[in-house]
Amino acid sequence: MENRHVRACDLEGPPFNIPHRSLMNWGSQLREGGPGSFFRSFRRQQARVMTPEKAAESGRLLDGGMNPSDVARRVGINASTLRKAIQRNAVQE
Repeated sequence: MENRHVRACDLEGPPFNIPHRSLMNWGSQLREGGPGSFFRSFRRQQARVMTPEKAAESGRLLDGGMNPSDVARRVGINASTLRKAIQRNAVQE
């Protein structure tokens, strides 16, 4: 559409059936942000509960022989959070 090879009315009908408003929004997005604006990467969220300090303390307590549910209670996190951290090797047993 931007290169004038096709008209909006050609894309609105079969076989594409793209709504006119979507075509206009996409055209505006292309003009303002370029092609890269359609392919933004999303940042992964940081761990909010299992901080490095809690992970280190949990590792020390686990090394001392405590079971994971007692360690989680003492550190102040859920037992499931600790189990998941152990599975992804964020806490060394």
